[in-house]
Amino acid sequence: MILWVCPRKSIPKRFSSGFSLLEIFVVLAMIGVVLSTTFVTFEGVIERWNLNIATDQVVQTLKHAQFLALTQRRSHKIVGIGAQLWIKRQGEPLEETSWASLAANLVVTSNRWPSFSPYGFANAGTIFLESPHYSTQIKVSTIGSIRQTDIQLK
Repeated sequence: MILWVCPRKSIPKRFSSGFSLLEIFVVLAMIGVVLSTTFVTFEGVIERWNLNIATDQVVQTLKHAQFLALTQRRSHKIVGIGAQLWIKRQGEPLEETSWASLAANLVVTSNRWPSFSPYGFANAGTIFLESPHYSTQIKVSTIGSIRQTDIQLK
């Protein structure tokens, strides 16, 4: 079998190596399209992730208030002010207690702010957390159990 090889001198020099400017622009345009669609997708993921972190902070604040009520033998109540949750001890001013700060774009509301008695029981309540596109609830039952609902798209 005989292979014919084209000698190097017969190929014009301008076609022998490198990329054309048009090829580079086409590749850059494709990379731009992929990155723009990926960025839009990641915005929703980041927002959901921030809501999940804030929910974990609220649950930890509730558990901490429950722990303080049981160990100090005094009722503790959760109070929401803006993007902050405060733990208020019975008979003491709000400023002298601990608090948790949440992300600024979250709206935190409640139908009734939960409180914990020194005997392990609670005044039940539901805390609502909402971001621009997602929402979730944290429910406290009368026996002191704390549970979170799934994060829902609005």
